[in-house]
Amino acid sequence: MRPVTLIEYEQRILAVERHIDEHLDGDLSLECLAQVAGFSPFHFHRIFRGMTGESLLSLVRRKRLQRAAEMLNLSDRSIGEVALESGYDTPESFSRTFKAVLGINPSEYRTQTTSPFAPLVSGMVRREIAMNVELVNLPVRRVAYLRHFGPYDQVGETWGRLYALAGRMGFYPPRTQFFGCPQDDPEVTPAEQVRYDACFVVDPGFVPADGLAIRELEGGEYAKVIHKGAYDSIGVTYAELCGQWAPQHHRAIRAAPSIEAYVGDPRTTAPKDRITEIYLPLE
Repeated sequence: MRPVTLIEYEQRILAVERHIDEHLDGDLSLECLAQVAGFSPFHFHRIFRGMTGESLLSLVRRKRLQRAAEMLNLSDRSIGEVALESGYDTPESFSRTFKAVLGINPSEYRTQTTSPFAPLVSGMVRREIAMNVELVNLPVRRVAYLRHFGPYDQVGETWGRLYALAGRMGFYPPRTQFFGCPQDDPEVTPAEQVRYDACFVVDPGFVPADGLAIRELEGGEYAKVIHKGAYDSIGVTYAELCGQWAPQHHRAIRAAPSIEAYVGDPRTTAPKDRITEIYLPLE
């Protein structure tokens, strides 16, 4: 596979920003914007956040508020009309968001003789990162899994059920490998729709029961990095890996979920001391 250079990464991100500017009332979903960028939806948001320092949701909101501010400044539309044209159900919700982002109420903004508003732009962030990345080749692995729906910080119950089922069938760590397989980015997926698979490796003859399903974890080349700290801060490591390390090393990210391995028992390890091995699939 041809390497994707840093310049190509940046050109794709700029193409997304132009598309957002030109289609503020159109489809700006993750899937649409990933297609514009030519990246897989699996990891596009992490690439974008890592390269710009801002989430897609935040950028789209700011761009729409920029247009709303221009309407307030250049037209005689009422605040209610501007709110509706900007996609808000009520003037109150529009006013709250406007003030939260721009620091001033719409009514106050309209009375300013000089506008405090400056055009909102997003720039590329290039920074040196102290990230120790190891390139590894993983085999295809057959796993039994339970799927969790909901926020990632609630997967403990699913893991408890999986360990209980696995233990009754004679599967125990460290002899058996256990992995987490997050399917969605929680920053861009509604909490109730976030999917996560808690898995353990089984042999070809294993017959699933008690709600377990079977799937294969893709083999191939992966970028392995260690995340140390609470699980709720793992998004920062993903953003740096996808949005800084991969572009700077001219690596394309494969359209497949990442894999996570958890070192130690989280029940007896303080959040700041928890160790997570992250495996990012590469083309």
